[in-house]
Amino acid sequence: MAFQTIDRKDITRALRSRAVKEEMDGVLDVAGDVIWFHDPIAATGRWDGKSTFGVKPSTTMIVLKTSKAGIKKLISRYKTSYISARKSGGAVDMKDDDKPYITLFIGTQKVKFAATGKLTDSSGKSISEATMTRMQELGSALVFRRAIQDNKEWSSAEKLKQDDVTMNGIKDIWKRVGKVDEVDDEWITNFYKQQKALLAKIGKPNFTEFNRDKGFMDFISKVVKDCCGIGTKDNWNPADIWLIQDETKWRGKIKEAMAEQTTMKSIHKLNAIMRKLFKERQVFGISLKKIAAGDDNAKIEFVNDKSEFFDKLNKLRFSYIAADCKMGKKTDKEGAITLSTQDTRLYVKDGSNVYNFQIKGNNSTDFSSLKYEPTASGATAARLGKATVELVLKLLKSYELPFAKESSSYPVNAKEFENNKGGNWLDLIRNLQKNRVALDTKTAEEAYDNLAFVFGTKPHVANSKCQQIKWLNLFLSLSAEERDKFGTDMVFLAKKEGEDYGPFAKIY
Repeated sequence: MAFQTIDRKDITRALRSRAVKEEMDGVLDVAGDVIWFHDPIAATGRWDGKSTFGVKPSTTMIVLKTSKAGIKKLISRYKTSYISARKSGGAVDMKDDDKPYITLFIGTQKVKFAATGKLTDSSGKSISEATMTRMQELGSALVFRRAIQDNKEWSSAEKLKQDDVTMNGIKDIWKRVGKVDEVDDEWITNFYKQQKALLAKIGKPNFTEFNRDKGFMDFISKVVKDCCGIGTKDNWNPADIWLIQDETKWRGKIKEAMAEQTTMKSIHKLNAIMRKLFKERQVFGISLKKIAAGDDNAKIEFVNDKSEFFDKLNKLRFSYIAADCKMGKKTDKEGAITLSTQDTRLYVKDGSNVYNFQIKGNNSTDFSSLKYEPTASGATAARLGKATVELVLKLLKSYELPFAKESSSYPVNAKEFENNKGGNWLDLIRNLQKNRVALDTKTAEEAYDNLAFVFGTKPHVANSKCQQIKWLNLFLSLSAEERDKFGTDMVFLAKKEGEDYGPFAKIY
């Protein structure tokens, strides 16, 4: 098996130890906005979190690959670090040339971080994740066009690969957008599975436009911003591409209907229009997720498309079950005293499904505001997205919970902490303990002292923890019923489900 793309979330999900997970998060943060690759065979170390990584050291080297630029950032940061592949004095297992790599200890496991040609163009220049995403989505749109408008049918991914017109189109996208000469077979398989799922669900409507860039995408993004006050289209509808019949006609109808609409409430009018067009297969938005290599088929589901969907949502009520905000102490790999974790966890349950919201700093190595990254266990695991920061803040406001999002609103040193900048921190920690939040300390006073100490060693970690303490206290100020509803709303934010969101099909 060859190296395959692996999401950051999937990299860290396998790690059982939160301390080790934070260590990996720090490494991934340093590498920046990159795409990761992993080969799941034994020769490069199984990423399963059961028999090897995250449980006990594997005798086999685990290898992760990304762009040359990302690896060079790791080398610059960790070449003299304690976590480099010599336990003292810095890295000896590294190479900084045209094919750079560095081997680091993540926990007690050796992991080799190496450059891959998959993220570089024909000149050796790194391809950004945004560029790779554009290539993928344009490829999907082209294959949909061939299948629907040109009435092409393929019995397998191999048959698609033998279709010269389709392959030349995909190769042109790869060359034109990413300056990449070859298309990996995994993408051909992905495109085949996507179109197979789509056609099985909707057949072949008479779509005339298969849009990803500019065109309708720019039009609807402007409508959402100008008429509804939503700055980012994806905060309303995560559709990556649009399949449309008679684009000129429907642009005019939408523009006419939304004229002089300028408030957030206008989103409900727009959504009613878009639901009708979605149902009639006139304007059909699709959110695309890469199909995992081990999955035989893609899945498709419709979201926010009809009243029955919302009736079902309205009946759902997830339960808040627990939270932790750990403030024990540990020594990190650099020898500095820090908190036992950099995050806070909020757990929400729905039957057998547990939604685990990780609340932590947006940057694990510097001062930053919070981000909200959910994972799920159970049947819904593959369907969960990120909770947009702006919408979480809006949710807090709707519950009249006054939360300051800027890191500067909280202590940046021990003096400001002891002077209670941003809140009475001892009282707030005591309240967490009163509400059975796991602190990883015997007393609230011990947690307070640990936090004060860490302001002297890792001030950005302590600052972020203060933000989390304040956020969690606001949540806990709600009644039991409101906590459940808030947790339910958080899940809907992550999944982009509800009457405030536009209709779309999700292929995953």
